[in-house]
Amino acid sequence: MARKDINFNTYVERDLQKTTVDWGTVANKLTGDLLKIREERAAERDKIAQDTIDATDKVSEMEEYTSQTLQNLALGMSGDSAEFLRVQQDLFNRGLISQTELAQNKQRVLGDWQQFGNISKRWESDYVDMVKRAEDGDASTFEMWFNKQNAEFGNLKGVTGFVNPQTGTLSLLRRDGNGDVSSDPSRHVSLNQLQNRFNTQIQNVSKDNAIDKDLKDSVNQLGKLVVATLTTTGEGDDRRPDGGVLTVEGQKQAMETDDIKEYIQGTVNGYLSNDYKIFSVLGDIVGKDKNGNNYEPTTSRTEAEKDPSKILVRYDANTGLPVPIEDAPHWDAQKGVAEESVKNRMLVMLDDVEAIKPGETLTDYQKQLLELKRRQLNQDDENINNAIDEEFDIIKYSPAVYGRDKSKNQVMNGKSASDYIDSKLDENITKTVFFDPDRQVRDVFRNVIQGVLDPNMFTDLERGEYEGQKPFNLQYRDDGSDRLVVEMGDESITYPPLRESLKERPYTRGKGEYAKNITIDGNTKEEKAIADQGKIPAGFYAVDTTGDGKLDTFKPGLTDYNSDGEGANSQMYDKTSEMFDYVRRNLIDPVDQNLRKLQKEKYDAKSKKRKRKLPGT
Repeated sequence: MARKDINFNTYVERDLQKTTVDWGTVANKLTGDLLKIREERAAERDKIAQDTIDATDKVSEMEEYTSQTLQNLALGMSGDSAEFLRVQQDLFNRGLISQTELAQNKQRVLGDWQQFGNISKRWESDYVDMVKRAEDGDASTFEMWFNKQNAEFGNLKGVTGFVNPQTGTLSLLRRDGNGDVSSDPSRHVSLNQLQNRFNTQIQNVSKDNAIDKDLKDSVNQLGKLVVATLTTTGEGDDRRPDGGVLTVEGQKQAMETDDIKEYIQGTVNGYLSNDYKIFSVLGDIVGKDKNGNNYEPTTSRTEAEKDPSKILVRYDANTGLPVPIEDAPHWDAQKGVAEESVKNRMLVMLDDVEAIKPGETLTDYQKQLLELKRRQLNQDDENINNAIDEEFDIIKYSPAVYGRDKSKNQVMNGKSASDYIDSKLDENITKTVFFDPDRQVRDVFRNVIQGVLDPNMFTDLERGEYEGQKPFNLQYRDDGSDRLVVEMGDESITYPPLRESLKERPYTRGKGEYAKNITIDGNTKEEKAIADQGKIPAGFYAVDTTGDGKLDTFKPGLTDYNSDGEGANSQMYDKTSEMFDYVRRNLIDPVDQNLRKLQKEKYDAKSKKRKRKLPGT
C-alpha cells in the first residue's frame, strides 16, 4: 500500500466570533425563563387558592330552612367544612398533598353539600307530611316510632353534624345518653341513608276501620261457609240441604272444621303478607303484650332478646326502609299474635253477616261476639289515646332554655343566652364596636330568641298552625330613635316602649318578681306616691338592672320615636342586659307559655275527636 505524505505542521486559525459563548446573554435568558416559570406557578397557586376560597364561600352561603334545628345543624357543619378546606389548602401550600388530591377533596365537600341541600328541601316537605299523617291518624304507631328516629336526624333533636377531618365527607350521628358516640347502627346515618328513610310510611290499619273493609269480602264468604256447613249434608257434588238450623254449638263445631280453619288461615296469611301490616296490627290493634308492654320496634338485638314486645328491625341496605329481622328471637311469636288478632277480628265481624230478624233473641255466641267487639273497641280507644300521647311526646315543644345547652342552642354556639350576649355585645349598646352595630344588635337578639325557644314553634307559626298567631319577625329600626321591634305569636313589643302604651298597673313590692327596694327614674312626688300605693305609674315599665332576676327599677317610656339619639342608643336605654330582660319578660316567656298551651289544647281536642264509638252509642 502506497504511503501518503501528511503535513502535521498545518494550523488553521480559529474564528473567535463564531466559537466564543456569550455567557452573559445565556445567564440573562435563563434568569428570565426561571422568573417566568416562577410567576406562572405563583399565578397557578393563586388560582388554586381562590378556587378554595370560592368553595369555602359556597359551603358558607347556606339556604334558609323552615326548621330552625336544621338551620343550626347546617350552620355548624358549614363551619367545619370551611375549616377542612382551609386545612387542605394549607397542606397543598406546604407541598404535603398534590393539586389533584386538593381538587378531589374540594369536589367531595361540594358534592356532599349539594346532596345535603337536596335532603334538606326534602325534609322541609316531608316534615309537614309526617306531622299531618300523625295528626290525621293515618300513621301507625310504628311509623311514628321510625319518624321519631328520623326526626332526630332531620328535625333534629340531639343530632351532631360530623365532617370527617380526613376526607371532608358529611354524616350525621346521634350520641348516646352519656354524650358518647354510640355503636348502635341506628344512631349513625349517611346522607344517602337519611334520604331513603324519609320514605317510611306504615298505614294505620285501624284508621276508619280499614282492616274491617279489607276483610269484609272474606268474612262474607266465611259466613256463607258456616251457614253451608250447618244447613247441608253430604260431600262434594252430593252435598244437599238437610234442614239444619244455626245453633251456638253448631257454629262452634263449624269453626273447627278443616275447610273453615284452612280458609281463615289462608285469609290471615294473605292479609299479613305485608310486614308493615303486621307492624300496624301489633302496634295499633293489639297494642300491648301479655306483660302490658307496648309493641314497638328496636334496632338492638340485646333489647329484643330480653323483651318480647320489641320487634327487631334493620334498615334495608338497598331501600333504606325498616324491615323485620326474620331470625329475631321473638319474631315468630309476634307474627302469631298478629295472626290471632286478625282471626279474632274476622270472628267478631261474623255478627254483621249473620242477619238477625226483628224480634229474634241474640244467641249466646252472638252475645259473646258483640262483647268481644266491645272490648276490642275499648282497647282501640286506649291504643288511640296511647298513640296520641306518644305522638305528642315526639313533637311537643320543649320549654324555653336560657342556660347552656349545646344540643339545642347551636345558634348561640352552645352558650347560655346571657353569655352569648356578653360575648357579642358591649355592656352598653352604644359602645358596641362593629362595622354595623345596629345589624349586630339585631342579629344577636334574633339568635337569642331562636336559640332559647323550641325551633318547631317558628316552623308551626310560619305554617299557620294556630289561628291568629303571628310568625316570628324582628327588626332593629334606626329611623328616628333606635329601637328593637319584635312580634311573635300573640305578642308584639318595642324596646324602648312608648310612654303612651304603658298603662298604670298593680305590683307588690318585695314579692314575686319585684324587689323590695324600687327605684323610679326621673320620678316626681306624684309618681312616687303612686308607686308607694302598689302601682306602676302610667308611662313607666319595670326592669331588672342588677341581674338578680328581680324587677327593681321603674323607667319612663319614650315620648315618641321621632328624635335621633333618644332610643336604644341613648344613655337611658342602652344597657344590653336591660334590653334582654325586657325582651325575655315581655315576649319570650309569654310566647313560650302560650304556644305550649295552644299545642296541648289542640291535641287534647284531637284525643276526644279520634275516639271510636261503641255499637249502639
